[in-house]
Order: sequence, then C-alpha cells, then structure tokens
Amino acid sequence: MNSIIQDEIIYLQDLIDSVPFNSNSTSHFLKVYKLNHSQLIKLNDYTSKFPIDSDKLLKLGISLGNLIKTMNNESEQHKLQNQQQKQFLKNNNKIVDLPILQTYQIRFVKNLFQILKNFDIGSEITENNRDSVVSGGTPHRIISNNSNVSPIKLNSKQLLIEKLEININLDNLFIYKIIFKLFIEIYKILQCNLINDDYLSNKDIDESSSIFSSNSLNSGNSSLTNDEYLKIINRILDRLSIGIIQPFIILIYKELVEGEISNEFNKLINNLQ
Repeated sequence: MNSIIQDEIIYLQDLIDSVPFNSNSTSHFLKVYKLNHSQLIKLNDYTSKFPIDSDKLLKLGISLGNLIKTMNNESEQHKLQNQQQKQFLKNNNKIVDLPILQTYQIRFVKNLFQILKNFDIGSEITENNRDSVVSGGTPHRIISNNSNVSPIKLNSKQLLIEKLEININLDNLFIYKIIFKLFIEIYKILQCNLINDDYLSNKDIDESSSIFSSNSLNSGNSSLTNDEYLKIINRILDRLSIGIIQPFIILIYKELVEGEISNEFNKLINNLQ
C-alpha cells in the first residue's frame, strides 16, 4: 500500500507540473502533449465543461482543508502526550503497549471517506478503473445542490459546508490546482499513518460492508482492524482518482489535446498531397 500511495503522489505531482496553470510552465501534459497557458485559461469561459461544479469543488476543498488542519493538530497533540507518557514510564521503569492504530488516525480516514460520500465523489467505482485515464467520453458532471447532507463531525464541531453560499466568480482551474495539492497532503498523511505495507485488491473490498455505512463512519467507535483501515484507504484512493483526477485529465485531453492532434494530423496529410 505504501508504494501505491507513493505512486499516486508522484503521478499527481507530475500532473500539477505538466498542466500550464501559469505562463511559466514548460512541461508536457502527460509527458507527451505540449499545452500553453493561454489555451488552458480559455476553459474558464466554459464552466459547464468541467466535470464538477466549481461551487461544489470549492466547498469540498474547504472541507478537506479543515480536515487536514484538524489531523495535523491532533497529530501534534498525540506526539506531545506520547513523549510525556514515555518519559513517565521511563522514570517509573514501566512498559506499556500503545495501540498501533491511533484514534485520531482512524477518525481521519473515517471523516475523509464520509466527506467524499457526502459530496458524491467517485461513487461509481468499478474494478480496475483507477488505471483507466483517457478511455471514455465526457465524464458525468457533479452539480452543486442545496439538499441537506449529513454534517461532518470533527472534534464535536459540525461543518455545514454544503450550505455555504458562494456569490463570486470562481476560477475553476485555480480551484483544481488547490484541490490537487490538498490531495497530495492527504496522500502523505495516509502514507505516514500506515502501520504495514499490506495490499488489498479491489476484489477484496465491498462498499456495502458495514464499515462504509454512514452509521459506522459517524459513530463514536474509533476502533478498526488493520484490514478495515486499509479497505477504507483503498476506497479513498479510488474515489479521489475516479471522481476528480481522471475526469480532469479527460477534460484537458478532449477539449485541448484531441483537437490539436487532429489539426496536426490534417496538416501532415495536406503537406503530403
């Protein structure tokens, strides 16, 4: 699992570097296609082409940012408490077995998965489709709505981000860039919290399992077996990839790259005639 997460980090960082979010970009999209900033920025004029409504994506980013901040705070608190406990035990010549999976780590993956469920990110998961990048038509568009969703509980505080009203024009591409950077932070947290390098294939995971239910995710029970923990992480990776990363790549490919390839091919044919 560690190597899988590391691959996701490298892949996503390469994607960020290769998409010309600014005019200084010199990399090639997917390491093959040369795009320029002026081409890319025109997509902001066609918001309906983006697979996820910008309001919804921004709200997702706010939720993820709050979750990461909470995780970092709880991690620092745990480290401090752990150091104090170790010093106390050392002074009293005692040894105690600390739980391998910490409560705050379990709470992080549960809350993260619940956020993705609430925002309907990557809900249509099929076996092996994380490996498919540019293979289909225009991805399903996820549109923001005003329906009530289950609030996300973080440290007993309810984040009702879905009800946030946004009355400004949003830069879709900038939001995607921020979202991708948040994903990398999430990947690094998941990687850091792994206790072993076990791997579970998609065949071993069924989201109808009780651990994926809203009752389980929102319950005060902070216990998970290592297999259950890995299953949730696996589904998180799938939902991020299938729900946001792949649809963005398909958008860039179909709206910018595909047309350029067709034009260059036609030029080549005309030159040969």
